[in-house]
Amino acid sequence: MAFMKYGERGMDNNKFKYGSVAAAAIAIICATVIHFEGDVPKGYKDPIGIPTAGVGHTGPDVIVGKFYTKEQREKWLNGDLEKADKVVMSCVNPDKIDVYQRAAFISLAFNIGGGKKGVKDGFCTLRSGKQSTVSRKANAGDKPGSCRAMLSWNRAGGKVLKGLVRRREAEYKICMQK
Repeated sequence: MAFMKYGERGMDNNKFKYGSVAAAAIAIICATVIHFEGDVPKGYKDPIGIPTAGVGHTGPDVIVGKFYTKEQREKWLNGDLEKADKVVMSCVNPDKIDVYQRAAFISLAFNIGGGKKGVKDGFCTLRSGKQSTVSRKANAGDKPGSCRAMLSWNRAGGKVLKGLVRRREAEYKICMQK
């Protein structure tokens, strides 16, 4: 069986390129996300009261006190990391960032979400409706500035949390790799 050449059979070259980069970025960041989120088989409330299970999974499908299988938790993690990547790619030009920035941004978006005007600050949009500093600097091609801007996302419920400080420092180190 011959290997398909890049671009054959109607393959969208850009889609392939960015899909490969997404997979690489997720592979780079996955262990970091698991380290900071933990993998908790039983549903619980996080530090600000959000029902959570597995590796930081939240949503209406999480029931506090319920046990979840490893397979379910892995399925959630894969889906949640892909969702975080889609958030990042919805507001950052992929040609302006490298795989390490993308990996760090996936972890940040996984943790804080995309944001929504009038509702919640997030990776793409602030409550004010403005673009976040991280995404704005990334789109300007300012790698050091976009990576540094992640460090300010160290609060939950208005309080600085040591775990978030450590997580942002780890993400920053990944973001700045060459």
